[in-house]
Parts: sequence; C-alpha cells; structure tokens
Amino acid sequence: MARPRLTALSKLLLIVLWLTTSASVASAERVPESYRLVGAGRLSVLFWDIYNIQLWAPDGQYRPDQPFALELQYLRSVDRETIAETSVEEIQQQANLELDVLADWQIQLIQIFPDIQKGDRLIGLYAPQMPSQFFLNGASIGVIDDANLSRHFFDIWLSEETSKPQLRLQLLGMKSP
Repeated sequence: MARPRLTALSKLLLIVLWLTTSASVASAERVPESYRLVGAGRLSVLFWDIYNIQLWAPDGQYRPDQPFALELQYLRSVDRETIAETSVEEIQQQANLELDVLADWQIQLIQIFPDIQKGDRLIGLYAPQMPSQFFLNGASIGVIDDANLSRHFFDIWLSEETSKPQLRLQLLGMKSP
C-alpha cells in the first residue's frame, strides 16, 4: 500500500522539480538579473499609445558598446509586417543604406517577430558582435545574427538620429532639454 503512495509522491516531487527548473530557464529568458533600469518611456503615435519601453543595462549605466536590453510592453496589437516595415523605415531615416540591404533586413525581421497582441512583452538583448536575442512573453522567438542589422535595430530608439528624441532621453534617464 505504501508503494503506490510513494510513487505518486515521487511523481509530485518530480513535477515540482521540473516546474522549478523550468522557472529558472524562463527567468534566463528575461532581462538579466544583474541589469538595472536606466530609463523608461512610452511610444505614442497621435493619440494611440503603442507600447511602454524600458532600457536595462549592467549597473544601470547604458554604454552603446556594452550589453543592454530593451523591454517593450505592448498597449495595442501590432502585426509582424508593420513591425518590420516600421523598423526598416526608421533605420533608413538614420542611415544611408542600399535598398536591397534594407529589403533583406525587412524579411529577416518578419521572420523573427510574430504578430504582437495587446499585453505582450518583448525583450531584445544586445551584446556587441554577438547575435541579438529576442523573447516574447518569456519564450525565445529568434536572433539577429547580422551585427549591422542588430546595431541599427536598437539604434531606432538609442541613436542620436532617432525620430523620437524625447523617448530616447527618457530611456537614457535624462531630462528633456
């Protein structure tokens, strides 16, 4: 009689152990624990709030040549084509790049990013000369292997040439001029 109960208890313990291990893996797919918030803001277009965004970096200090993370909490649904097209348009405004390069990058972004639903949380982890990793609601959705695309993608928000300079200042933890 004690044997089946022990087996059930063993199964329960294995499930708890698995859930605990899974939680540890999931937390590795979030902003690294050693990172601290640098700054935060909200992207609004006309009267629509699109997402809240936060910049995280080691010791809370953003350095363009060091690892960092951007976390976006979506306030409305956005389809993958719009994400890719808007990203490439922003990159094109900041950098004089060949149209075939931009078209290739747009295809890569469509392949990485899914349609986003209101409430989704997207995290992009950047490390110089390493593939950038992307997570949606804690699950890996893809990487950008191209160092140039990766840098230009994050520069959408962080470059001095951004189309949203006030948002950039908020992300960098600076006050508006």
